[in-house]
Amino acid sequence: MIPEFLVSVRSPDEINAKWLSKVGIIDLKEPRHGGLSPVTVEKANRIVGAIRAIDRTARISMALGELNAFDVTLFRLHLENCNFAKIGLAGMRRRPNWCQMWRKQFLDQLPLGVQPVAVGYADYQACDAPEPEVVIQAASDCGVRYLLIDTFSKANGSSLEQLSLSRIIAIKEIAKRLGIRLAIAGSIGKKELPQLVNLWPDVIAVRGAVTSGSRGDAICTNRIVSFMELIQETFALNCSNQLGTSSIGNPTTVVANPSLRCNQSGPS
Repeated sequence: MIPEFLVSVRSPDEINAKWLSKVGIIDLKEPRHGGLSPVTVEKANRIVGAIRAIDRTARISMALGELNAFDVTLFRLHLENCNFAKIGLAGMRRRPNWCQMWRKQFLDQLPLGVQPVAVGYADYQACDAPEPEVVIQAASDCGVRYLLIDTFSKANGSSLEQLSLSRIIAIKEIAKRLGIRLAIAGSIGKKELPQLVNLWPDVIAVRGAVTSGSRGDAICTNRIVSFMELIQETFALNCSNQLGTSSIGNPTTVVANPSLRCNQSGPS
């Protein structure tokens, strides 16, 4: 199955019927303020309204910033109109109770019907976040079924440059075994697509690759359509790799290390 395509938007002015039907998920964030920085509550309402005016069934994701610096309850009413929500874990690596905080301050605050997305930063060392392998185990422990691999900083290369491809593939195999879907983001562009065939993520998420310039500039309909067509072309040529034994190895050979669990006896 060809990966779904996610495009991040920062303004209602970017919503366009010409591209909306071509993507699987529309993500709300403010890229000028950071990787997962949220838009304002007022702007979130206007963006969701613009999307729903065109397609009432469109799937919407919302970035909520970082766990150590954001109050999810501010967005509760607006999250009711979304399908997914995600919050980063920068600065949480050295906190022994970060799993409990993540559950109490994020997971338990989400309205019914909103699916939480765990975030594993490829540049986790630079932003002092838990390792992605630790995050995916915590996600499984808490019943979270989506993991996003992203970069906290956009200044040091893509997720594929921050983590080795073999390591991300191993994370994908753990995700498969645990029943977790994997999305890949973090400065993903056209040159990364051939490598992503080896990973075969469930979702490919972009922003900068489809703007008129930098990731803070407006998105471009033609670039969205072109990128979507390139995803389909690249992965359609390799669909045979997804039949029978996966091209990325036997999932039974990759297991989560129990020592990577967060410091808790279980989600509280």
